[in-house]
Amino acid sequence: MFSKEIAFPFQYKGSRKIDDGGMIFRRHTFVFRGKTKLGCYIVWVDEFEQFLFYAIKFFLKNHRSSKNKFNLLTNLNEFKEIIATCLEIILHLHEKNPFHSFGFIGANSEGELEKNTQRFRVYSGAMVRKLKPYNFTHHDYEEKSIYLLINGAQLENNPGLLGQLSDFFRESYSLKD
Repeated sequence: MFSKEIAFPFQYKGSRKIDDGGMIFRRHTFVFRGKTKLGCYIVWVDEFEQFLFYAIKFFLKNHRSSKNKFNLLTNLNEFKEIIATCLEIILHLHEKNPFHSFGFIGANSEGELEKNTQRFRVYSGAMVRKLKPYNFTHHDYEEKSIYLLINGAQLENNPGLLGQLSDFFRESYSLKD
């Protein structure tokens, strides 16, 4: 369903250091074009080097100025291809940095609660199917639609990593229980 064959080709546009109120990280930017002229997407991968962790988020380029850019639907019917492309970006990053872990939030659409969002259900299902052969442990937090892919090798070296990343992810993205 989310195979490499349906993924859109993507380009790496570089990275920059961000200081977001004391939280310092590196933001990597990827772009890809969908099936139509309207379908140009931006993928931000925030790298938190102290945890060897990537947080992935994407949005339609036309929504880049909106404060709700991650919550808006595109209505372009490209979700399978978009998810397949994001999975390919994850695999690309994993190849370059095989000890990093990954995470994302399945943002809620307008009128939808944060708990177990539609995006979260689709994204988490794709992660389990596509990334099962890789050395990740899968952890989901339905209450806030958070999904973490914890690198198995990293977890062996640091058994407390899951707790550290969970706390960090919640604090960094202002998620309250």
